[in-house]
Amino acid sequence: MFSALLLLAFKFVIKDPRLFEAPKGDAPPPFWIRALLVGTCTGVSFAHGSNDGQKGMGLIHAYPDWHGAYRVCPESCVGYSQVQDFVAVSEQAANVLTHYVDTNAVMDDPRADLTEYLQTKKETPTTILAERQMVLEIEHEVHQ
Repeated sequence: MFSALLLLAFKFVIKDPRLFEAPKGDAPPPFWIRALLVGTCTGVSFAHGSNDGQKGMGLIHAYPDWHGAYRVCPESCVGYSQVQDFVAVSEQAANVLTHYVDTNAVMDDPRADLTEYLQTKKETPTTILAERQMVLEIEHEVHQ
């Protein structure tokens, strides 16, 4: 609730619309936003002092993945029906992606292919195949 009020207050006070929109393409954020980020991150670093491990663990836990959330609270976070729904939707997604896979595509490591795609933003014949493979791998892990 407080964060929503803070966002509304910032929208009223700060008139730069770039702060409240997604960046266009590869354009960096405005200079003053980058400076604010560097300043606040530096402040956090100084406030934590030599507790570097604590900062790293905080960042790791600030970005929970599905598996981590499931390990923390398997009964209250994810139920059997949600797992079954996830598996069904994943299978449907894999089936849709199958229609777009290049029949001549041969792939070694789907993670490496997707990493390259994310870095270069250039689709190769193996990109869709790698995406399909990762969907199936995640679906299998969740189903287990």
